[in-house]
Amino acid sequence: MRHKLIVSRLGNDWKARQAQMIAYGSHLRRQYEDRVQYWATRAQSRIRALSVRQLRTICIIVDSIDHSKLRWPRSLVLQSKDFASFNRPHLTCTGVICHGYSALLCISEGHVSADSSRTTEIIMHTLQRLQRDMVDLRACQLVIQSDNCSKEGKNNTLLRTLSGLVSSRRLGRCELRYLESGHSHEDVDAWFGLLAGFIEQHQEVDSPEAFVDLLNAFLHAQPRPHEQDRAVVKLDQVRNWSFGLDVALKM
Repeated sequence: MRHKLIVSRLGNDWKARQAQMIAYGSHLRRQYEDRVQYWATRAQSRIRALSVRQLRTICIIVDSIDHSKLRWPRSLVLQSKDFASFNRPHLTCTGVICHGYSALLCISEGHVSADSSRTTEIIMHTLQRLQRDMVDLRACQLVIQSDNCSKEGKNNTLLRTLSGLVSSRRLGRCELRYLESGHSHEDVDAWFGLLAGFIEQHQEVDSPEAFVDLLNAFLHAQPRPHEQDRAVVKLDQVRNWSFGLDVALKM
């Protein structure tokens, strides 16, 4: 969008327009190459293929939905103009697709900080569910795809924790990937689009627990043949993972 806006404002300066179009083409090429890498890893995770190092590939994509979609309580009464300035609390919802294994929606209320420790807690919970399904993480390489922002996955807390898993030989290999700013994840964003439409169909949702039931109904209504394990996880508190793996596990 930024490149298109710049081109539209250059007017008749054809040299500047040409230079900007070259930059825009390079941007689209990098975006497509990023997607090709993600598509290949997603396919390997779904078919549970082995890498060159004989490690099973597990691809996880994590992203959060807009807060405005999960404001509560939801009611037709609140559409009155008398409640126009009513500040409703919101839930923080993070979607996790572990391709070939599970699809999770992790929600938390406003008193739970939406920081790097929360994202790390969600990733560790996803790995715990894999172990519960008899997946030997020591023989797996983990690829995590997330937004290019520090709140989601681009932070030292998650990097330090995953490095601790690899160095302690609890995880075979790990790789963190981030899309450039302005890029989007087509599968998880489409998933969130379906979720937003499903929420709009239900006008009476009066509590966070009612949102959990609503999101569970959404998950089990969606045809996801590759992800049989589906659940809504409500986070009431998270560990402080910024102090390192060993300290967090003792808390």
